[in-house]
Amino acid sequence: MNRGWYPRPRGAADHLASGRISLFDDGVHDFLCMNAQSRIDPSSNVPPGIWIGSAKKIWLLTARQDNERAIQRSIQKLERIGWIRRYRTPGHRGDYAILISKFVVTDLSGTQYIINAELSEDWKHPKYLPCTLPRTELSGKRQGTVTPPTRIKELENKTFLPRTRKQNIEEAKRKILEYGVKGVAC
Repeated sequence: MNRGWYPRPRGAADHLASGRISLFDDGVHDFLCMNAQSRIDPSSNVPPGIWIGSAKKIWLLTARQDNERAIQRSIQKLERIGWIRRYRTPGHRGDYAILISKFVVTDLSGTQYIINAELSEDWKHPKYLPCTLPRTELSGKRQGTVTPPTRIKELENKTFLPRTRKQNIEEAKRKILEYGVKGVAC
């Protein structure tokens, strides 16, 4: 398992409160994020934001605490709502590549990027957007982004409905045009 930490968006709490995901689904997503490659390193065989595994592997790595079928359902749900993309080979069983959408990765110089799963065609070449918006210091050693009050109001009024992959791609293209080379908030 990887050591250290990974940036976790606070928006997951909104999805939990709205019922879009369950606490179990959030735990499976958290497990994937903790075990995914988080550094852009040319010498690595696995690109950043990717975890090679399956529901059975999660079940085995978590000491068989939960039902394997429940983990499979959770992975399917995370893919359906656009939090991950699975790259499985038809007719094969076992481990496969899982791309984690909106996962923050860092290159060797410390620059952060966010993975855009909607625009990624192949798991071996995920698409990145730079995270270049300013970060505000919250306390002595901790840093993070501050959500403006208007954005909080937007999130409170937003309902979360399942979206198609085409809708996700259209929104990703709109965001790229809107932010241009500036990047997106991480």
